[in-house]
Amino acid sequence: MGSPQSGSEQLENLGPAEFVGTAEIQKIVKVSRQRVYQLTRRNSFPEPAAVLSSGKVWVTAEVIAWIQVHRPADLP
Repeated sequence: MGSPQSGSEQLENLGPAEFVGTAEIQKIVKVSRQRVYQLTRRNSFPEPAAVLSSGKVWVTAEVIAWIQVHRPADLP
């Protein structure tokens, strides 16, 4: 098992991904799947870019901007 990663290391591992789903948001913010669901339902959270059969996806840059404003401690 590897060592825990900081939020910025998690982002680097996403690479050039243009979109993120709930699993990626969960890893970045370090919360449960249920908490991600609560966060993404907030009026302030970005609208999903698409709804796929596997779930919603968001534009990575929009999610990161939201985290910087609403959960800055999660992005060192």
